[in-house]
Amino acid sequence: ETRAFKKLTGYTRNLDEKMVKLQADGGRIHGSGYTIFKDIYSILPGHYAIVKKDGLLAQKRWWNIENHLWNSVPKTLEEQAEQYYELFEDACKIRLVSDVKVATALSGGLDSSSVYSVVNGLLKKGNLNRVPADSQKAVVVTFPGLENDERAFAEKAIEYTGGDALFLPQVYPNLAEQITKDTIMFDGLNPSPITAISGIYRGMRENGITVSLDGHGVDEMLYGYRDMLYNLFQYYYKTRDLQNADLVRNVIFPTYPDHDQQRVLTNLNMLMKQARSPFSGVKAIAKKLLGRQGFDRTEYSNSSVLKPIGEPYDFSHFSYPDRIVFNETFVETLPDIFRNFDLAGMMNSVEIRMPFMDWRLVTYQFSLPIQSKIGSGYNKLVLREAMKGRMAEEIRLRRLKIGISSPVAQWVNSKLREWVSDLCSSTQFRGSLLNGTRSADEFLQQSANTAAGHELVTKLWMDINLYLINKN
Repeated sequence: ETRAFKKLTGYTRNLDEKMVKLQADGGRIHGSGYTIFKDIYSILPGHYAIVKKDGLLAQKRWWNIENHLWNSVPKTLEEQAEQYYELFEDACKIRLVSDVKVATALSGGLDSSSVYSVVNGLLKKGNLNRVPADSQKAVVVTFPGLENDERAFAEKAIEYTGGDALFLPQVYPNLAEQITKDTIMFDGLNPSPITAISGIYRGMRENGITVSLDGHGVDEMLYGYRDMLYNLFQYYYKTRDLQNADLVRNVIFPTYPDHDQQRVLTNLNMLMKQARSPFSGVKAIAKKLLGRQGFDRTEYSNSSVLKPIGEPYDFSHFSYPDRIVFNETFVETLPDIFRNFDLAGMMNSVEIRMPFMDWRLVTYQFSLPIQSKIGSGYNKLVLREAMKGRMAEEIRLRRLKIGISSPVAQWVNSKLREWVSDLCSSTQFRGSLLNGTRSADEFLQQSANTAAGHELVTKLWMDINLYLINKN
């Protein structure tokens, strides 16, 4: 852990300002072997390290996804889905083997609900070795009264299986104290406190659960995030592949809440109309509308400011749509998520197991054509097809994307307001690395519940994040 370097004799731990600012601007550094601290690196994914007698360290790659792609897969989506399900069910079965009871962190989304449904199906079949009888319980984190509360969806998944559930409302008697503790143990930089994630596993541990089956990995492999969809749309738009741009447009707007869908659809329709127009000005409109979403990438590759270390992946020879999923999985988003959840689980002594990351299932998904991953108004197409008749239909076809994260904007403007005001007003905090000398009053006055306000709160939080891990 990077915290250990604070105690290392002869070494003073300092922030690497370039890495901090890169990550604060939305860059991903963990999968490239970097940390936010000077001269502290992570062993790269799929690598091992050699330390030589003279003290030099070299990292060598031992596993490469390209060496494990399938030579052939079934031709139809239905056949692919059946093979997918066989691999997925076995991946869940293997990860149920335990000497203690196992639970699932259930959000009510497609991914975690799929794990929960498959596991309950396995338990009903019986004939499982070394699987405790009181597995499997759903553990659901709820945020009463907030937009990111997914309790209603989780309840539908539970109702379908008839399984057991534990609901954990995220209500903290001393929120500032909990956030401070979690952030110090996390010892990294994140756009929101890790407290909401940590709360899942803290609740499990308090209820005697020490192993959790979670649904991580599918979003990155099957176009589950909006930024992936926008970049895919932009690629088809710029290459004038308007048929596929239409296809992606029809996947993007349903991922938003009902009250936002029409606005998003109107913007995308405007782009499509301009693309079909013989008049000029298309590029300017595209830049304005797509830039407003925050996604304007023409390449999917590591940032040029990161000097390559070890033997990094090079996916440049793949098509752009393929580069999106390869990079999100192996270089960018998923390595960060693994770090976050591993730390959240371990700081509460809970082991997290991930069936979707079974290497057989991963290599199978990367061997499927894009038509098996996105189409007919849906992303994660092969998973949805595989789960037909095996989980609640409303969840299987759910397209709204929320995700688990701390509602930092709401907290800053309510329970944390006084704490944030006091902290930002302190002499130690002023002149911080990311936000200069802006006062607490400026932050709080401008952090209303708007998109701009949320962005401001995120920047404010990251400064608090850095302050806490440096100070303690």
